[in-house]
Amino acid sequence: MNDLVSFVKETYDNLRQMPELGLKEFKTSSYLAERLKSFGYEVKTNVGVTRVVGVLAGGEPGPVIALRADMNALAQRQPFILFKEYLRQNNTRN
Repeated sequence: MNDLVSFVKETYDNLRQMPELGLKEFKTSSYLAERLKSFGYEVKTNVGVTRVVGVLAGGEPGPVIALRADMNALAQRQPFILFKEYLRQNNTRN
């Protein structure tokens, strides 16, 4: 369970560092496609513009599950503390 928590936190932290507006999620879709491939999914990219489809085929016939998620950021002002963190991580003087 700790591995799953670590994986989710790492993924969240990585995605948070690459906010992209709708239909411009090129880094995000590439990152997610690589993550899905690493788990053995068949991955289709550039579906529509930046959509990613991951298919994990089972060995037996049976029910199918589909999951969908949005991955675009919202254009909004960020609190000053996040801006300062961005400056710190990018070695930019404030």
